[in-house]
Amino acid sequence: MLGSIFTTMKKPMCFSFSTTFIIILMYNTNYGLHNSNLILRAQCTVLSPNMTSCNAPSDIPALELEILNCCAPPPATTPLPLFTPNPTLYPTLKVRRPAHLPNATYGDTLARAYSLMKDLPPEDPRSFAQQANIHCAYCNTVYNQNNSTDLLFQVHGNWLFFPFHRWYLYFHERILAKLLDDDTFSLPFWNYDHPNGSTMPWMYIQYPVLMDDYRNPDHMPPTVVSIDYTYNAETRSTEEQLHENAAYVYRSLVRDAESKYRFFGYPFKHGEAPRTLYGTVEEFPHNSMHVWSGSANTVGGKDMGSLYAAARDPVFYTHHAELDRMWVLWKDMEGNEDIDKAEYLDAEFAFYNEDAELVRVKVRDALDTRNLGYVYEEVDVPWMVQGVPVRLSDGVAELRSSDKLCEAGEWIVAPCSATVKRDMAAVAQGAEEENLIMAGLTWTEGMSAILDVFLNLPSATANTTSGCEEFVGTFHNAAQFSEGRNSSDFRLHVGGRIRALNLTSESSLVFTFVPKGLSLGSPTTFNFLVMQYPPMSHNN
Repeated sequence: MLGSIFTTMKKPMCFSFSTTFIIILMYNTNYGLHNSNLILRAQCTVLSPNMTSCNAPSDIPALELEILNCCAPPPATTPLPLFTPNPTLYPTLKVRRPAHLPNATYGDTLARAYSLMKDLPPEDPRSFAQQANIHCAYCNTVYNQNNSTDLLFQVHGNWLFFPFHRWYLYFHERILAKLLDDDTFSLPFWNYDHPNGSTMPWMYIQYPVLMDDYRNPDHMPPTVVSIDYTYNAETRSTEEQLHENAAYVYRSLVRDAESKYRFFGYPFKHGEAPRTLYGTVEEFPHNSMHVWSGSANTVGGKDMGSLYAAARDPVFYTHHAELDRMWVLWKDMEGNEDIDKAEYLDAEFAFYNEDAELVRVKVRDALDTRNLGYVYEEVDVPWMVQGVPVRLSDGVAELRSSDKLCEAGEWIVAPCSATVKRDMAAVAQGAEEENLIMAGLTWTEGMSAILDVFLNLPSATANTTSGCEEFVGTFHNAAQFSEGRNSSDFRLHVGGRIRALNLTSESSLVFTFVPKGLSLGSPTTFNFLVMQYPPMSHNN
């Protein structure tokens, strides 16, 4: 939000991250100035958190909210110093390795590092409890945006997702290295996009300090991960699940990451309220692996299954190292590059460093891992071949009398289909995006709900592979626990699928909705379906 903002306040909201300050003194004794009043005129062009604000975290179970305070210790001094990494300090780049490969020597070192972190006093910002609180604070909107008393700061569901977590892991790793007195220490990454790394990493099971009480006991080795949420050994073999995993990773990094915003998430700028516009990787495998790892018997699926509690499990950090690596893999593909808008590059976060000093950092300084002193070990990426989708439909689908039709307001307990009209005028004008909106998508409160969506394939069932061109995406309400919430509008990008299936000239499309997990979860229903054509300014 550009321009000047005039505010009268007891504490200036923009003291640590503003780009321009003009202070005018008047009379008010509240500031220790004889009969003086402080009026702050600040021009804040940078999206950043106000570290002196401390709201109750949002979307938290009521029983947890009574005991939870995830605000960071307040800054000792202001303004916060800007930390800029110096690559010359890293003559030898650290190498983050797959979590399933290191030997017991590294396992012992990793366990000792976390033991030292957990032994720190809980009020120490480098302690494990405080490190876990960072995720709660930034992801459950504890902080206001600077220069605002009501707009919140959020790093999920927008383009801040990747750079925030890269900086988070950077300082977390630096703290562990300082505690070990070993500058060469590096975190491992959970290589679940490769069959050899597709189970819970052995170190996070063998060492008690790396364990967590709130994991799903059914998801211990040899059970392989389920990037599509729905693995059931009774209905899907390990080989079939590995194929589904490859298909999901390929879609997130290649097929559906057809633009910067589709990959990173959509803009979130200073002066805007947070909104959930996920990038491809944040949806899968980020959200799905959080849910897969968390307990199915706790409210919200904590620890890993809920944003506020996820970082209490040490496996969180190796999970996010894998996601950070996926940013590297995507950038290494021909034609891909980082977002270059100033509102993105100049956005800031604040973290306590290895010396327990609160510093601020910018997105622009986290675009290259080598600038931060580390790289990822190169390993095979079999999903680049195995995940390539195949087409199952032939021509343009038409609904038959035997096909079950979806009805607005009716619970979807079996696959059903619906025809949705397109706005051909918007298409003719070259609409940048084309989305399907499921308005008023509703489920039973407190229960999991999963719904797969296919285009041009009315024969789709729960056994239809997601590794097909017709698969559009999945709705899952467990990406974040929200007490008292049981409905939302669900948006799916379908423009790429329309083009891939040669449906660009069709005035209507057939969508098929397939419920999953009904034995333990809730069916869904919706108010209406409509195609959406965001304006070009949507991405500005």
